[in-house]
Amino acid sequence: MSAIQNNTVKDFLVKAEGFIEQNKYAETVAYATAGLEIMLDIAKDFFTPQSFNSESSKLKELDEITICHCFDIDVEQYVRYRKMSGYFKTNAIGTQPYEVGSSRFGMRKHNLDKKDAELSLEYCTKTIINIQDTLERFKKPFGEE
Repeated sequence: MSAIQNNTVKDFLVKAEGFIEQNKYAETVAYATAGLEIMLDIAKDFFTPQSFNSESSKLKELDEITICHCFDIDVEQYVRYRKMSGYFKTNAIGTQPYEVGSSRFGMRKHNLDKKDAELSLEYCTKTIINIQDTLERFKKPFGEE
C-alpha cells in the first residue's frame, strides 16, 4: 500500500486487508471498492476544468467506460469486477463505505467468499495505482515523460 499516495484511499485498502483476516469478505469488497471509487472520482475531477460553471460542466459526468479508456483500464475486467462488487461510496466524513447500487452491468454477487475478497483487494489496488500513475504522467509537460 505504500505506493498509494492518497491517505483516504490507502486507509480504505488497509481496512479491507484487515477484514480479509477476520473472514469478513463482504466488508473487504465494500472497502476496496469504495477506495477505487474515491480514485475514480479524483480521475474524473482531473478532466473537469475549474472555470466551467454548473451549466457547462458536462465533462464532470464522464461515464465509467470513458474513464476506463482514458486510464487504460481493461474494460472487460472492469465490467466483470463491477458485476461482482456493485458500487460503494464513502460516507460524508470519508470513513465508511455504503452501497449506492448494484452493478449497472448485472446483478451484484452477494455470497462473497475469500477468493472474491482477495481478488477484489488485488484488482482495486492495481487499478488505483494505475490511475494514480497515469494522473502523474498527465501532469507532466509534453516531452518530459
